[in-house]
Amino acid sequence: MMNAEGENIIVLTEDDEANLSIAVTRLNTISKKYNITLIGLQEYTRLQSLNIEYLHNLKLHYLAPYFIDYSNKQVTSFIEKYRTAYSGEPTQYSFQGYDITTNFLNALRLLGKKIGSINSIPKVDLLQTDYNFQRVSTFGGYENRTLFIIEYTNTYEVKSTGKIVETL
Repeated sequence: MMNAEGENIIVLTEDDEANLSIAVTRLNTISKKYNITLIGLQEYTRLQSLNIEYLHNLKLHYLAPYFIDYSNKQVTSFIEKYRTAYSGEPTQYSFQGYDITTNFLNALRLLGKKIGSINSIPKVDLLQTDYNFQRVSTFGGYENRTLFIIEYTNTYEVKSTGKIVETL
């Protein structure tokens, strides 16, 4: 069923680690003969039983609500300042805390008391996400509607190849 001439896109949503490990190993084996792109879940990148090299060979793609681009000057500046202030490396929560605080303090500065009465908070440059909050009901509550498309390349890069921004 594989196409030897073109790209073969495999969508795999298996959540059992043992079965997933077997499937990824088999796909990696045939990826030497066929051009395979694996569409999967972000959780695959955190599983100990999966060889990270296989995910690169299979050009894993997944959706994620955040992505840290380490080539971004704003990110490298944050990391340097964090190291100086805390004598350590920033964690996922460090980036998350910075983004949340920056986003909402900027919104509060610009909108004041009107912050809860609009569907969209003004955009500000953040480190790992791009908030696009949309009201999910007339009774309140907002949801971030931005997802990054993440790709593992066969040159061992992990990069964002785009964003999906949904508006209600």
